Amino acid sequence: MFIKLQTERLDMRPLDVFDTAFIHKLLNTPGWLQFIGDKEVHDLEDSLRYIEWISEKDKFFYHVVRTQADYEPIGVVTLLYRDNQEHPDIGFAFLPAYFGKGYAFEAVCAFIKELSLRIPDLVLQAIVMPANHRSIRLLEKLGFVYYERYLEGAEELAIYRLNGSRR
Repeated sequence: MFIKLQTERLDMRPLDVFDTAFIHKLLNTPGWLQFIGDKEVHDLEDSLRYIEWISEKDKFFYHVVRTQADYEPIGVVTLLYRDNQEHPDIGFAFLPAYFGKGYAFEAVCAFIKELSLRIPDLVLQAIVMPANHRSIRLLEKLGFVYYERYLEGAEELAIYRLNGSRR
């Protein structure tokens, strides 16, 4: 489900082809490469293909987060309905220059609140690498709790959950 919303400092809207340069930059940050993985987006053409691939998925919803002050894209909040998961997966990634400023918390919190208005009993989950301490701290601050270990191939991941009744 695509959501457009604004907070005090941020604007969030669905990803589109005008975000090509931003997606290229974001997908090549050290954090994305380490904790999400190399999506082989090495130039703007690859970035456009990646956006088109996301857009073709009817269960993947990427939202670009921009600052209200200058409308600069700073991150993404995603909602993914994965075929191998019972509940949708919420995700987020921000450019390193915007870490530690509360933007991720503000964006994800607003997104979850809007989702809960639309689907009150929705159970959300977040799949995260156990070494991604920054994301885990944010998830816990948002009210997510550790649910279980999850193996994807040879990679060990952790699932955190937020039940509709806990919001």
